[in-house]
Amino acid sequence: MPGPYPSFVEDLRLSHSEAQVQGIGLATETVPAEIGRMHNVAVDRKAVHAQRLRHVGEMPLMLTDAWVAERIGAGLTLAAL
Repeated sequence: MPGPYPSFVEDLRLSHSEAQVQGIGLATETVPAEIGRMHNVAVDRKAVHAQRLRHVGEMPLMLTDAWVAERIGAGLTLAAL
């Protein structure tokens, strides 16, 4: 049973109906060394780098920074994010 104060994720869930998602970046880039090590991907590989901002009004809630294999993310658009 949750305590009297909701967790961040619970807060997001409660405000989901009010939250908006804005695509702020989408590009095919060379995978950075740290990301490559975390996902066992060669550093010279290309991937789609997508960034989205979830916010309520002017208050930012969450920044999502995702790296997707180029063959999977090739058709993504900023509007689709």
